[in-house]
Parts: sequence; structure tokens; C-alpha cells
Amino acid sequence: MASMEEALLDCEDVAALDPLDENAVVSFIGARYREAPVGQPPKHHLIYTRAGPVIVALNPLSPVQDLYTPAQRELYSKAASERAKAEKESRVIDDSDLPPHVYEVSSKTYCGMRDGRSQAVVINGESGAGKTETAKILLQDLSEKAGDGADDLALRLLASSPVLEAFGNAKTARNDNSSRFGKLIKLHFSPTGGLSHATVAHYLLEKSRVVSQQEREPLRTHTLTQALILTLPLTQP
Repeated sequence: MASMEEALLDCEDVAALDPLDENAVVSFIGARYREAPVGQPPKHHLIYTRAGPVIVALNPLSPVQDLYTPAQRELYSKAASERAKAEKESRVIDDSDLPPHVYEVSSKTYCGMRDGRSQAVVINGESGAGKTETAKILLQDLSEKAGDGADDLALRLLASSPVLEAFGNAKTARNDNSSRFGKLIKLHFSPTGGLSHATVAHYLLEKSRVVSQQEREPLRTHTLTQALILTLPLTQP
């Protein structure tokens, strides 16, 4: 397995794995993370891996600021624009020209929207995988592309997250502050590409946690519910 990791370290798409199974994918993504430390103390920057049209993100558990610079944003924005232009001319541009990145997703999404096609981005993963942070990075990039006034709207949308998290987060065996809910955020753009308004259309709560917890998990429900319970006065039978 070690030789396979070394041979495919420069590869960025799990579709190149042979055999392609769960163990190979996990080993491959882990090898990319471990073999790419930068700075002192070391910070790992190969946290993104491509899986066909999907970008797999690994939570680095520490900030990696050099991944999210204006220069990086511009790089992926330009690549997405060139790709959209090539599609109109029936040409094909390989995505692997740039390393996999969440900016690749946001840039393609924005270009597709500007071409008049509605877009959908699904962010999914296990507890502690970094879904909330990924959504924040993606939203910030989209607001940056949208231009004047969008930053304020994006900040207000992000500012609503603590309220939603208070109702929907809970302590689990893996994560002290796990998002136990799903939400659908709709971003509405003007014909010129500006961000006009945004809504949280659906809020799906893990209701089962209100009345019970899984084995080996702390006896805690959702954060706000737990706080309300702790404030109740004790009653004598």
C-alpha cells in the first residue's frame, strides 16, 4: 500500500485508482494529506481531492490561509470562464489543469448561473468533516464574484448561522459541536450577476435526537434545547 501511495501522490483524482475501492480511496486521500506539510508548525494544504465531478475535502483541523487568497480565487475564476467559453465553442478543457479546490466549484457555479442555468451545490459529509466551513468559503467566494453590495448580504446570511446552529447543533461522540440539521440556502442573482437576495428555504432538524441519543454518545440533545433544560428548576416529587 505504501508504494501505491507514493506512486499516486501526484495524482489528484481518485478515478485513477486501481483497484478503486473504499480502502484505496481512504489511503490515497490520507497519503496526499500527510505528504504535503508546509510551514512550521506544519500545516497540510493538500486537503482537496477530485473524484470525477466531485471535490472531496479533508478537514485539516487548522487554518490553511494560503489556500484562500485573492490570487487563488482569481485563478479558478479565470479557469471557469475559459471553460465556459470553450463549451460554447464545443471545445473541451480538462479540469485537472488546476489542483482540486472549493473555488473550482464556486467558480463553475457562478459561470453556469451567468449563462442562464440554475445551479445546485450539495455539501455533505460526516460529523466534523468541515461542511459548515466549506459552505462559508463557497458563499464568500460567490459574494465576491457578485460584486458591490453582495458582501453585506453574505455577511448577514452567515450571521444567521449561529441562530440556526443553536437549534440544530449537538455534542456527539465525534464532535463537540456537530451540525445535526440540514438547510437549503437559495441565492438569487440579478441578470447582471449581482446577488439580489438570499433565503434559507428549508431547515431539516434531526428530530430523533430530541428524545433519544445513540449508544456511546453523551446524554445531550440539541444545544439550545439542552440549555433550556438546564435552566429549569428542579422539582421535588
